[in-house]
Amino acid sequence: MLGMNLINLVWPMMAATSLTLAVIFLFVWSRLRSQRDYLAFAVFAICVCAYTLGELFLMRAGSPGQYSDVLRLMMFVVAIGEISLAAFIRWHLKGGRAWLFWSICVLRAIGIPINFVSEGNLVF
Repeated sequence: MLGMNLINLVWPMMAATSLTLAVIFLFVWSRLRSQRDYLAFAVFAICVCAYTLGELFLMRAGSPGQYSDVLRLMMFVVAIGEISLAAFIRWHLKGGRAWLFWSICVLRAIGIPINFVSEGNLVF
């Protein structure tokens, strides 16, 4: 029983921390519109928050169908998070190759609709 109470406490705290970071970086980006890296990091932090809440919903799924639906939505969040993290690395750290960044974007953009229309999960 203590474990579930701890999960009920820790997971929302992790989501709130990520959301706080997202709000801070969105505020900074609203002041410095030319700095796209702040926006990319804010989107990534929002994705981390959504993923954390998705994990909490997965733990509480009542059926395999509910679990599968939540997992599909989480894979959408993961795709957006990966693209925004790649953008942050590319813009803020000036790292990586342009072709690698664009291949991440294109492959993830192709994978999102396939994940929703296929019977299974594309990740697995």
